[in-house]
Amino acid sequence: MPTPAPAAPATWIPATPADQTALLSLMREFYIEDHLIYNDDTASRSVKELLADKSLGAIFLLRDSVNQTLGYAVATLGFSLEFGGRFVLLDELYLHPTTRGLGAGKSALAYIESWAATQGIGHVRLEVNHHNKMAYALYLQSGFHDDHRYILSKSLT
Repeated sequence: MPTPAPAAPATWIPATPADQTALLSLMREFYIEDHLIYNDDTASRSVKELLADKSLGAIFLLRDSVNQTLGYAVATLGFSLEFGGRFVLLDELYLHPTTRGLGAGKSALAYIESWAATQGIGHVRLEVNHHNKMAYALYLQSGFHDDHRYILSKSLT
């Protein structure tokens, strides 16, 4: 398989409601790749709600010079006594496979950290699946540390 050509220069921008179709397409790719359950109605509703209410967080898109969407990042806002108040949860970060290993992940983290700082927030949290060693290594290289905690979830619906 040939190595993909380097992606055209790309930049992170805030998503708008007009971006929902492109975003949902990337979400489907991410969920399939990461073995997550994807439901179009749930994803659509959640994206619409997050884009409409900035108090919940923001969605950012990676766009190249020809306006092609190459990835997305979702930053939601939480509150923690441990962190002294609000924190950003990097809820999802997905990069199209052709952009990986070219610095897009590092640029996403820098963009999210900068956005968090403009919100007056001093902590960013994230989770990564155990099988995603490449992302785990990137996060450690970018200054994140492994809290050695279990992440537990329970659906109430």
